[in-house]
Amino acid sequence: MKHTFFTLTLFLLALLSTSCGNKKVAYQNPLPMAFGDPFLLKASDGKYYMYGTGGVSNGFKVYSSDDLVTWTDEGPIYQGGTSDSWATDCFWAPEVYERDGKYYLWFSANWKENPTKEQENFRIGVAVADKPTGPFKELFNQPVFDPGYPIIDANILFDDASGKTYLYYSRCCYKHAVDSEVSTWAKEKGWFDEIEESWIYGVELKPDFSGIIGEPVALLCPPQTMDDPQAEWENRSVTSHEVNRRWTEGSYIVKHKNLYYMLYSANFFGGKNYAVGYATSQNPLGPFTKAANNPVLQKDTEQGGIVTGTGKLTAAAYYRLLKSMSATAIPLDTGDFRLIDRKVADVFLKMREHNRFLRGMSGWMGFDAVPIEFVRNERFAGKTKYTLKKMIRLAMDGIIGFSDRPLTLCGGFGVFTSIIAGLGLIALIVLACCGVKFPAWLWAVDGVVLLQGLTFLFLCIQGAYMNRMYDELKQRPLYIVAEELNF
Repeated sequence: MKHTFFTLTLFLLALLSTSCGNKKVAYQNPLPMAFGDPFLLKASDGKYYMYGTGGVSNGFKVYSSDDLVTWTDEGPIYQGGTSDSWATDCFWAPEVYERDGKYYLWFSANWKENPTKEQENFRIGVAVADKPTGPFKELFNQPVFDPGYPIIDANILFDDASGKTYLYYSRCCYKHAVDSEVSTWAKEKGWFDEIEESWIYGVELKPDFSGIIGEPVALLCPPQTMDDPQAEWENRSVTSHEVNRRWTEGSYIVKHKNLYYMLYSANFFGGKNYAVGYATSQNPLGPFTKAANNPVLQKDTEQGGIVTGTGKLTAAAYYRLLKSMSATAIPLDTGDFRLIDRKVADVFLKMREHNRFLRGMSGWMGFDAVPIEFVRNERFAGKTKYTLKKMIRLAMDGIIGFSDRPLTLCGGFGVFTSIIAGLGLIALIVLACCGVKFPAWLWAVDGVVLLQGLTFLFLCIQGAYMNRMYDELKQRPLYIVAEELNF
């Protein structure tokens, strides 16, 4: 997109972040379906099918698409909670896999066998259909297996290299209190008496999906020590005093070459700290190592609950726009953390302006700079004091202090509008002389547009003079001595 038409938009987007880190890619495609836990299948018929939690009562529905943009509601595909079903309610997290001409729907739900009246009695089941749109019928009149605790979020890996099939699932937090350094910390603060946790497990499946082979293996769990590199972001639901639970759930595993990648979510799904990370392993049942750059996706409630990649794409767009608008070499993808020597500090002290945009000021000086990459962990607790108002002001300081392009654009718009309106007025006069009659309002509109264009032009000229005065009032040094010889 051209910055000419999106200057103000990207200017406001700058408030979303004041710094950015790694390279990022974004795609925005908001969809109208009220789905949680969405799962996408590309079937052998060439279409895409999206399944998810919600949309129907005690069951699932599906949407289809040819292009991932336009979606068709295909209606309900599975109905549980019936007299002949093992499941009663809470039908969550469906995933559908195509295998040998059949389609298998994996899901979690409350098991009707509940003699101890547990509040959470979730188990995992499987249903089968001849088409991706169903109808799906349960393969068995019971869950695939019973581990003795509630489980959700089934995910299946067909490991073609070994010919084995693996089931991954999440043990729920319910009645799963775990002692750790963070639980001790929370208890000492008087916040929570205990911290419940969800863990991700993996186990081999029987070829006919009728049960499991061997015992489930715990693959991922929340950090147990406070100095764990993953502790800060995975502990946020506790350290922000949000809830007494830590989640590691929602696994999704893929194999690329000889490495297994497992995506997982952490923190309360309905809270402000919900985030996604990943881990890798050379074996389908681990051990898995969490990635150093976690989280890779997180919920940014400071921006209205938008889920964004942690690189802050809007900041990247803003600073690239600012660079294109400014003659000053403003560094990209950097923060305000920097080490400077004495001569740089002396120049900073000579720059008397009050609205200090540090990235622009350091670029304006022209001293040699070397970037140093580092991982910046987010705050352990508390909230940022950098308010929305302050972020807007920072964006304004960057554009107003280091670019006159808005004035140029304003003047260009004035010239363009004036020319168009002037040509229109000439055309009206010529046609009127030829006997063509026009309504009075058309003359008025053209005249108003012409006056508006001239007004923009005159304001631009006035603003150019004021910009010169503004530059003088900043009292930046005329020259910067980079090096002295023979003194």
